[in-house]
Amino acid sequence: MADRVAVLKEGRLLQLASPRVLYEQPASRAVAEFVGLSSIIPARVVASNRIDLGFATLAADTGSRTPGCPVFALIRPEHVQADPAEETANRLRGSLGTERYLGSVCRYDFHVPGAETPILAESRSAAQNAIAIAPEHIRLLDQ
Repeated sequence: MADRVAVLKEGRLLQLASPRVLYEQPASRAVAEFVGLSSIIPARVVASNRIDLGFATLAADTGSRTPGCPVFALIRPEHVQADPAEETANRLRGSLGTERYLGSVCRYDFHVPGAETPILAESRSAAQNAIAIAPEHIRLLDQ
């Protein structure tokens, strides 16, 4: 293992950082896709700390981005909460898709009505009716 990794695409340096930083704070969609599994969903900033995914509006740190700004919402599977309480922020109703048993965790697809693709999730048990993603776990990537 290296303490710093360079991610290159077509001969261009995309990001140079520790493996943890590459995973948790990718500089671009290309880096996020290269380092680990995730759901990357096109979105648009609609207000300060609010994004629209087309099928839901979620709370997320929008930083200095202004309303109308196109972004990608990066959601890592381990940050998806299974069957949260009704009042939980960013709660999305839906249904369980394909499950993959991995020993200590279950990786699964969760289908949200209106979403083009399922949201990839990972937890000790699969969600049956709803998921949630805490606002601090949604990373926005510029398009």
